[in-house]
Amino acid sequence: MLIIIKMKRYIHFLLLLVFMLLSPGCKDNKQPAEVRRPNILFAISDDQSFAHTSFAGCKFVNTPAFDRIANEGVYFNNCFAGSPGCAPSRSTIVTGRYHWQNEQSGQHAAPWLKKHVPFIDLLETNGYRTGRTGKGVSPFQYARDENDSLWRKTDAGGITHSDILYEKGTPGDERTAGGIGPVNYFENFKYFMENVRQEEPFFSGMEPMSLTALMNRIRGNEMERIWRMLRSPDSSRTMTLYVETCWITP
Repeated sequence: MLIIIKMKRYIHFLLLLVFMLLSPGCKDNKQPAEVRRPNILFAISDDQSFAHTSFAGCKFVNTPAFDRIANEGVYFNNCFAGSPGCAPSRSTIVTGRYHWQNEQSGQHAAPWLKKHVPFIDLLETNGYRTGRTGKGVSPFQYARDENDSLWRKTDAGGITHSDILYEKGTPGDERTAGGIGPVNYFENFKYFMENVRQEEPFFSGMEPMSLTALMNRIRGNEMERIWRMLRSPDSSRTMTLYVETCWITP
């Protein structure tokens, strides 16, 4: 199942998704069939206006990997965020709450309090293998030592299991423009699938940052290779969520 979420501001969709994944079904006297829970790939682009994809009709960018997911899935075009800022919006995404309800955990670059539990934790508690690549839920502050006893220790977007980077000037460096960060999203996702996931359902979050990254990195290489990896016997139960975020609407 593929879902594209075109954000003018934000999506209040994920909390319902988590409830659907974790809630038990109605009981009857029959032996319950084995439930195969969906895998979840959650990609979020930072500082990208909702209009800047070739799928949306933009003439100066070409985004075939994004367009393919949009064409094969569900494309939402009227979604709003609870905040115009990036960190408060991420806080809302992972908790299903308005950012002001999350206190410090809904502010920019403030401490993330333990009591505000992200849905990624709930998935992990219920048997999912979870991980992330890229920015995660930040900029927030996480516990530095025992004095920060009320703060969360790890990123609310999940654990980074690997840190595979492009090396400038090497044959494997596929970056096509300056300003694109060194994170190799495909190789990090491949590591997660081969070394962390095992046979359990998975949640993997990634954030290819900025419109430049969307135009150059995702176009025909990393996102396409990730997509091909998911076109396996497992692909029928993989839900792909792609969220576009921006600070200012055009």
